[in-house]
Amino acid sequence: MWFYAKDEQQHGPMSAQGLKSLLGQQAVTPQTLVWRDGMANWLPMDQTELAAELLLPLPEGDTWETCAYSGDCVRRSEMVQIEGFWIASTHKDEVVDYLHQGGRLPKVELASSLTGCIELGHLVRSSWAMLMACLKPACALYLLVWIPGNLICSYVAAQNSTSSPGFAFQFGNLMQFLFGSVSTGGLLFLFSHHLRGMQPSLGEVLSAGFSNWGRLAVVRLLSGLMALLGFILLIIPGFIILFRTFLAESAAVDGQMNGSSAVQQSMDLTKGRFWLTLAYVLVVTLMCAWPLALFNAVEEQVPALNQWVVDGLVSTVLELPMIYLLAFTFCYYKELQAGSKPRLF
Repeated sequence: MWFYAKDEQQHGPMSAQGLKSLLGQQAVTPQTLVWRDGMANWLPMDQTELAAELLLPLPEGDTWETCAYSGDCVRRSEMVQIEGFWIASTHKDEVVDYLHQGGRLPKVELASSLTGCIELGHLVRSSWAMLMACLKPACALYLLVWIPGNLICSYVAAQNSTSSPGFAFQFGNLMQFLFGSVSTGGLLFLFSHHLRGMQPSLGEVLSAGFSNWGRLAVVRLLSGLMALLGFILLIIPGFIILFRTFLAESAAVDGQMNGSSAVQQSMDLTKGRFWLTLAYVLVVTLMCAWPLALFNAVEEQVPALNQWVVDGLVSTVLELPMIYLLAFTFCYYKELQAGSKPRLF
């Protein structure tokens, strides 16, 4: 039980929740002196364990975070980031040993803003808010990856437009596979870390794009092969598989899963939601793709625009809205994941 000093008098004893009530009534402040058994001296409330227990205001630039290993509430300034999670500095060595022994973070269930809501309006708003918070590094990454990628594609298409149009088409698909895995991996890393309260630098995002490349390449190959078998064998129509595995890339990066586990999680989360997923993807894709579709239509009528340099640069800029489709997909995945079961490890 706690005692507090006010008007040169001692008051109490009372519980921490009682002090919280007094704080709400502004009868005491975080600087009010408090004492309990075991303390050598009276101290301001914000210099005791009450600071974390009652989440007292912190200096500007600092916030309270839950340690993903112990569950303790700690000042962010006294924490480190490990595998994208906030860990109290006092537990750093324990966490490293825990991970080396095959453990997985978070070890405790963390509070989350995710509620499992998959209504279209909520997903549109939350994904837009997330994208706006990550807009600069997201656009910088996309341009950095796709300006050279689209210039290469446009040049090859221009050189083979009449002699080998089929080759140009296949080459474009290959570039989409190679460059797309880098940009997608980096963007999903950025969104995942944003939800954990972190702001990775452009260098970290680009590095994550390359480090996740293999994982996403396997996911894309598995999804493509499953869909192809569906089209050939007609056991499950291929287009159903394509949309049922639509969330596998988000699962692979956010959960650091291997290809088969990510595909399986996507299939599990979209079970019974095929038509909903199809509708959401079509609506958001149409929202994002119309600028590029309009440019392609105008390009056919204006020869000056049909130059490989112009085509490559303009196409890259007009593809930027497609980042929102990825943000929407990631938010959809996270809300489905939050609504499926408690995330305890």
